Amino acid sequence: MHDIIVITGTDFGVGKTWITCALARSLAERHGAVRAVKLVETGPVSGASDGALLAAATGQSSPTEALLRYPAPVTAAEAAARSGGEVDVDALLAGVRQIAAVADVTLAEGTGGLLAPFTWDCSVIDVARRLGAMAIVAAPDTRGTLNHTLLTLRALAESNVNCLGVALNAFGPGDASTGTNADALRRLAPGTRVVETSRAGWEHRLV
Repeated sequence: MHDIIVITGTDFGVGKTWITCALARSLAERHGAVRAVKLVETGPVSGASDGALLAAATGQSSPTEALLRYPAPVTAAEAAARSGGEVDVDALLAGVRQIAAVADVTLAEGTGGLLAPFTWDCSVIDVARRLGAMAIVAAPDTRGTLNHTLLTLRALAESNVNCLGVALNAFGPGDASTGTNADALRRLAPGTRVVETSRAGWEHRLV
C-alpha cells in the first residue's frame, strides 16, 4: 500500500499543519512507514517550519523541510514569481511520488485552500488529482465554515478526488457557531465523515 493523502484547507490559517502532525503521529502508531511533507511553504519562519514539524511528527530522516520554500507571505504562485521563477509542478509531483514509494502512507500538506494556486494554471486540487491522492479537509469550527467547507467538498467531488473527511478545528475563542458546525455539515453533506479535533480520538476516525 502506497497511499497518498493530501491535507488541504478551506483557507490559510485553519490549522492544516497541526492536523497533519496529529494524523501523522496516529498513523505512525499503526504503520511502520509513514511520511509527512509540506509541498510548498511560503512566508517567514518563526521557530520550527511547517516542514520540520511534520518530519518530527513521524520521526522521518527525510524530507525535513518543505519540498519548496519561498520567503514572500503570499500564495505559492505569487511567491515563486517574486523569487524570479515558478513552481515546477512536475518536479513537485515527482518528489512526492519518490517519498511515497518507500512509505505505506504519505501525508502531503497543501498551501492555503484547495484552489490556492501553485502556478497560475495548477492548484492544490490539480496536484491531488494528478497524484491519484485522497484528501482530508481542514476547516475552522467557526461561523462561515459551512459555506467554505461545502464549496471545498463540491470541488473535490467534481474533480473525482476521494475525500476521507473533514477535520473541524476549534482554536482560539471560537464563536456562537462553534460546536454546532459538525452536526450542520453532517446534515448538509450526508455521507461525509466529519470529526471535531476537540474530541479525543478524532484522528483514528479519519485515517
